[in-house]
Amino acid sequence: MDPNHLSAPEDWETYRRGITFAREIGKEMARGGYPIEEAMVPKSNARKDLDEYISKTAMGAQHVLSSCRMKPLEEGGVVDPELRVYGIDGLRIADGSIIPGMVASRPQATVVMIAERCADFIRKGWKEKKMFNYEK
Repeated sequence: MDPNHLSAPEDWETYRRGITFAREIGKEMARGGYPIEEAMVPKSNARKDLDEYISKTAMGAQHVLSSCRMKPLEEGGVVDPELRVYGIDGLRIADGSIIPGMVASRPQATVVMIAERCADFIRKGWKEKKMFNYEK
């Protein structure tokens, strides 16, 4: 299975380091006398084994982000800073998928802000084309 099916390639190194670090914590706790046993772990910390383990066991949580990242097109981005999809006129994306990287908390407030900014961008475009007369 392709190891990139779950997320962006740059995320995989974070997964690998996290698993390796968690296993080291477990070993240290076992040395300290805690009754720790490894269960459902990769065969080893080798990259191939870690990738196999991740591709078989990892799954998305409740907040999927960053699948249509706001980045320059040449860096793999899908939308520009005004949320316009590269190569498709008239289409914008205004959800958590445009967030360039993971946020430290639940993304609800960030997603609401993205939607508000998208509305501003659309309103601005309509005003420039004289399609919208509403003034605040």
